[in-house]
Parts: sequence; structure tokens; C-alpha cells
Amino acid sequence: MKMITDEKVNFNSLEENTYKKVMKFGRELIIEELKIIDNLIKQYRDKQIFKIKDFQRTTIKTKLAEIEFSRRRYEMEINGIKKYVYLLDELLEINCIGQYSQSVVEMIIREITKKSYRETAKTVSEDTESQITYTAVRKIVLELGEKIKKLEEEKIKLYEEGKIEGSKEVEYVFCEHDGIYIKKQKSKKHKGKKKYKVKNFKKKKGKKRKNGIELKIAVIHEGKEARYENDFKLKNKKYI
Repeated sequence: MKMITDEKVNFNSLEENTYKKVMKFGRELIIEELKIIDNLIKQYRDKQIFKIKDFQRTTIKTKLAEIEFSRRRYEMEINGIKKYVYLLDELLEINCIGQYSQSVVEMIIREITKKSYRETAKTVSEDTESQITYTAVRKIVLELGEKIKKLEEEKIKLYEEGKIEGSKEVEYVFCEHDGIYIKKQKSKKHKGKKKYKVKNFKKKKGKKRKNGIELKIAVIHEGKEARYENDFKLKNKKYI
């Protein structure tokens, strides 16, 4: 290849260059599609309710790296109070957590079950071309946890009020549960401080250990069902 170019060319460089070009093309394609949809919203919206205010830029970190685009902001009035909405965001359900797309958030959730915050951030950054820190990973996980908790509390409330009921009946339901003790990570701010030994310390029954927490895990299922020959899986299992 020396006779063609002075640059070193091999299959890996071809692959990397092609990958970057495809990623760039993908970002440009999404931005163009967003413009088309935003223009359609402008054309078919209820003009009496939604009045165009201005354009606002936003950035979403996706599998194709960061995508920056502008969309219209609309002004509406409810009970005499002005409110601003992005109809494009509402239509496409762009409810990003920390400006990360749903696909990236799902990747984070899959990785965090097997890795630490730092390792998850490294994997997602490498696989998506969107840089993410371990603190951002932690924030996303905590925020999702709060959303799930809120949804579960709302379901319980509706059930207690008799507004929702279960419709499935089975002969047997199995519940298996156990606990695992996890040590808490030591804070850096405590490094260098003098440690004192506590003599004759005995753990009292029912008292929590100060240097860790107990993680309780349960699985609910309807028994076993055949998966392959001489192999089984749990039927309709749910982890808690």
C-alpha cells in the first residue's frame, strides 16, 4: 500500500473509519427526521392552544454519540397560567434521564447488574461513543430506582382502594428468598483517622451491623417447566 498512500492502512483502520462514517451518517439522519416531524407538528397542531414561542437546542447522548438539535417550544395557557411545552418531546416520548437516551439507559441497567459504577461507565462509553462518568451512572440508577419505587407505591395504593385487581389464578405459587451481607465501601475522607479497637464487642440479636447492609433477594415463580431435553427453567419468575 506504500505506492498508494503514505498512511498505514490495514483492515482495522478500514473498519474504524467506516464505523465512524456510519455513526456520523446515523446522527445526521436522526436530526433530519426530527426536523421533519417537528415541522409536521407545527402544521397539524391546535393553533388556538399551542402558540410558537421560539426554538430551543438540546443534546441527547445516544448509541451514535451525542446528537444536538433544535425543536420548537410552544406556549399554552391553563387556568390563566402560562406553560411552555416541547410537542416534539411529548410525541416521541423523549423523557431523557440526564440527557441520555432510553437505549443508553437500558445498557447501563444491564451492565450495572454485573459491574461497578466505574466499570459500567467505561463499557457504555466505549460501546456508544457517548462519554459517561461513573457518577452519572450512579445518578441514573438511583433516579430509576426512585421512579420504580413510586410506581410500585401507586399500584399498591390502587390495589388497596379496590381500583385494580389481579386476574390470573394458578394452583401453586412458590416464593424462595435469602439474604446476603454486603460490606459498605470505606469513604476516602476517613482515611488517616485513628482507629480504635472495641474490645469484648458482641453482636446483639436483631441489631444491624454498622459496616454493611443486608441485601434481601426473593424469586416468585409457578414451578418448573421444560426448556430443553433434561433441562428446566422457572415458570413466570419474578425477582425482588
